[in-house]
Amino acid sequence: MGKIESSKLNELTSKIGITGVGIGLPGRERFVFDHNNFDAILKGKNFIEQIPIKIQEAICDKKVSQVKLVNGKKCKIAIEDVSKSVKLASQIGKMDLARDYGISKQILEVLDTTSQLAIGAGFEALKDAHIPLIPQKEKNGERIVSWSLPEEMRDETGVIFASAFPSFNSLIEEVSSYVSDKTRREMREDQNKLFKELKELISDPSEREKIEELLIKNKMEKEEFEFNRKFLLKILVMANSQFAQIIGARGPNTQINSACASTTQAISIAEDWIKRGRCKRVIILGADNPTSDQTMEWIGTGFLAIGAASIKEKVEDAALPFDKRREGMILGAGSVALVMEDVRASNRRGIIPIVELMGTRVSNSAYTGTRMDKNHISKEMDEFFSSIEREYGSKREDMVTSMLFMSHESYTPARGGGTAAEIGSLRTTFGSKVSNIIITNTKGLAGHLMGANIEDGVAIKALEKGLIPPIANLAELDDELNDLYFSRGESKQVDYALRLAAGFGSQVVIALFRRMFEGERFVDGKYDEWLEKIGGGKEKLGLEGKILVIRE
Repeated sequence: MGKIESSKLNELTSKIGITGVGIGLPGRERFVFDHNNFDAILKGKNFIEQIPIKIQEAICDKKVSQVKLVNGKKCKIAIEDVSKSVKLASQIGKMDLARDYGISKQILEVLDTTSQLAIGAGFEALKDAHIPLIPQKEKNGERIVSWSLPEEMRDETGVIFASAFPSFNSLIEEVSSYVSDKTRREMREDQNKLFKELKELISDPSEREKIEELLIKNKMEKEEFEFNRKFLLKILVMANSQFAQIIGARGPNTQINSACASTTQAISIAEDWIKRGRCKRVIILGADNPTSDQTMEWIGTGFLAIGAASIKEKVEDAALPFDKRREGMILGAGSVALVMEDVRASNRRGIIPIVELMGTRVSNSAYTGTRMDKNHISKEMDEFFSSIEREYGSKREDMVTSMLFMSHESYTPARGGGTAAEIGSLRTTFGSKVSNIIITNTKGLAGHLMGANIEDGVAIKALEKGLIPPIANLAELDDELNDLYFSRGESKQVDYALRLAAGFGSQVVIALFRRMFEGERFVDGKYDEWLEKIGGGKEKLGLEGKILVIRE
């Protein structure tokens, strides 16, 4: 509970806002935390590329089979050549947490790349929320060793890490290194045995000498593998606690895995924490890296095996949200972070949130592991808006005239896919008004980032900037969708963003955001006063690498 009194545990807050958003985007030649990230994705930049041929071949080498209907019967079809392998993905590029965010060597040594993605996004979100970090010095007071939250924020700030495949990169890398080294050692032992046997069979001294040289050379080859004594720290899911350690956040702290609904479900958990007085703000970190050289050949093969992955070669033929040609998803990697705050707390430091979180709804369809129950999701969406209407006194038919819908649609095959469930829920909830909603999507631009739901962050920034990203490569619209408003890249100010997230295991999360400000996010003079209070005026505000800090 930190310094928040237990008597306030059941005290409900009036409003919860999102005051900062950070994002890490893929692209092998890009900087993950490029300062133009939001502008790039809002304007429809493509981040999907062909994966290296060695990874395509590694997927083929897994001896994967798909179950397909042939003449009305289920048959196992083996995938035996690269033409049937996954060819496209978005992959992480350049990232340097030591240089950009001052992360120490000791901490970096135990950070999986997924955790690094999460932590980088967290710093970006703090900067966007106008929360500067304060220098922490050695005991002698001479050298700055870290940057932490202002003391008044530390006990009232929680952290949640959301990821579908956390720490998989480190686990696969360690196991692969061991297996490779063990195989080399066994081969070397076999070679030594063979050399010794040959030596016994050969009488010519010069030939025996050559074999002896080979034996000596074989013994001189060094073993490469040594068990990493920090193995447990690397594979434990700890980005949440590691980030808290770095910035000094002493509030509630946890991690969540709800498959591809993870980040959006974390928003709901943070909402409950703040409403119940457990903390005044929560930093949500969402990250996944399933397309690295270590993980793609396993996770990509998994999606190929269940028939969910596209095997097309060109992005424009494969990344097809809502297009009738869709036949499989594309994996991606990246991160997102959100700073959620009790609006009273953000107002005290002179900051108006970007959006208000009007509410969330979390449920499980108790359905199959890999498909969406469209009837249940439609019911959930309708009941969610009924609760919003009761709480806010607003009517859905009024909200829908200024609303974007940030879809989860991952262009998997139509049967059991996301389109039917998403569009069905919108039609059930809004009826004939559904054509007013601007439908958008990011998976056609960056691929499916698993539990790193960048859609939440992009939707919030779309409300802030008045830019709505286009649906990628939409050329042949499904006949049943002709009455709907699909974004072609809109420059339009809307007031509401509706988000639906779904995950394997029938996870369902719905969230609604409302734009809170016009123009300026600073309350007159109050932010400057708050800066003075925590240790320095506006003149001391600056960047240390990419961190917003108060300088001495």
